[in-house]
Amino acid sequence: MQTGTAPDPLRLLRYLHPLRTIMSLHFGVQLLISTNFREWLLSGSAVAAILSTSFAVFRFLADYRVKVRAEGRLVKSAEIENEVKLLKLFTEIMDIAHARGRAELSEKAVELLLSEKARAGEHEIGRVLNNAVVVMPVGLAAQDAAIAAIAMLGTKYEILRPSAVQALQALSTFKPNAQVYLFRIMSKFPENT
Repeated sequence: MQTGTAPDPLRLLRYLHPLRTIMSLHFGVQLLISTNFREWLLSGSAVAAILSTSFAVFRFLADYRVKVRAEGRLVKSAEIENEVKLLKLFTEIMDIAHARGRAELSEKAVELLLSEKARAGEHEIGRVLNNAVVVMPVGLAAQDAAIAAIAMLGTKYEILRPSAVQALQALSTFKPNAQVYLFRIMSKFPENT
């Protein structure tokens, strides 16, 4: 270039062309990086959202499994409690079926045991103790109803079936209707013979 003369515009463009190429390449790389960065950012946030949701679902399922197990234990506990109550009531029915009512303590026998004569040895304590508790009798209708209840409970509840069969076998020695109920259970459930 000569001093004092105007620069040649074509020559200037030739100098600027490599600079322009470098600038456009730099801008292109920046655009590419920023586009990739945005894509990576979007992809990363999507992956983070999926992972956090997966973790939340996993925690929920773990908590749910614990709750289901606890509920299962609670159901099993309630079932055992109900079976115990059922067996207790069954044994109470057995007393009625055997014509045994509630037991009463004789006040006269207690007075006799605590009296001066008992302490002095005038009364035989063993004989007084044998007569101190009186078992109240049960009516025939209550006894027959209890035998029918034993048969029905033995038919309905598998846990009571062996006890009902054994009870009806014992009752059939002195109550003929117990033999009928025993036959019904044995014909319906032959595995309990």
